[in-house]
Order: sequence, then C-alpha cells, then structure tokens
Amino acid sequence: MLCQLADQVRAEDRTLAPATWERLESAVLTHMNVEEMFIIPLLAAEDPQAADGLVRTHTELRAMLGEIGLAFELHTLRAEAVDRFCEKLRAHAATEGELLYPFAERRLPVSTVRSLLSRLRAPSAHHPRRRPAAASPS
Repeated sequence: MLCQLADQVRAEDRTLAPATWERLESAVLTHMNVEEMFIIPLLAAEDPQAADGLVRTHTELRAMLGEIGLAFELHTLRAEAVDRFCEKLRAHAATEGELLYPFAERRLPVSTVRSLLSRLRAPSAHHPRRRPAAASPS
C-alpha cells in the first residue's frame, strides 16, 4: 500500500489516493495499537529502553499520519511527505523484525496470540475509521 499510495499521490489521483490512504492509516494504527496492548508491555518488563524506543517511534509515526491526513484534507499533500513516512515506517518495521517479533514469538501466551491475530484480521472493528466532516453520528 505504501508504494501504491506514493504512486497515486505523484499522479495526483484524487480518487484512489484518499481510499488507499484510509486503508493504510487504519492498518498502521491498528498494528501499532495491537503491539502496544499485547507485546510492548511484556518487552518493557525485560528491556524498558527498547520498549520506550518503540513507543517513541510509534508516537512519531502517529504524528506523521496526522500531518499526512491533514494534508489530504487540505489537498496540499506532497509525495515527499509520503516518502518520508515510508522511510520511517520501513526502518521501524526492520527494528521490529529484529527485536519485537522474535521476542513475541518466545514470550507471548497462546491466548494472547489468538487475540492479537483476531484484532489484526478485523482492524475496522478495533479502530474506527474517521467519518467525513459532513457526517453526523447516528
């Protein structure tokens, strides 16, 4: 989705890019939320510095998501912002692949793994999508 979004933004595709963005934003937020609920607290008990670094990066990624989302709303998004986000997210994913996921495989109870997989399979149920500004709550 990252490459797809970058290509759509470069092409100034005002139809596909927002839909791709919405799916990407939801997936990234759900992913980080699940890690923070299930994995990072266990890691913090063994390696607080590593856990703190991951949470700080999640905070930076959320800020970048907010900036990109706002730029989408204002129709001012530039491909460079998407590229910076992609670089940051890929670097973070590499860190997680080296540190967090091997730790999770060794330490998570089976019940937690089941819950984690359930949440990742149904992201919209655990992270509501933003409503358009004109929509009113039901």
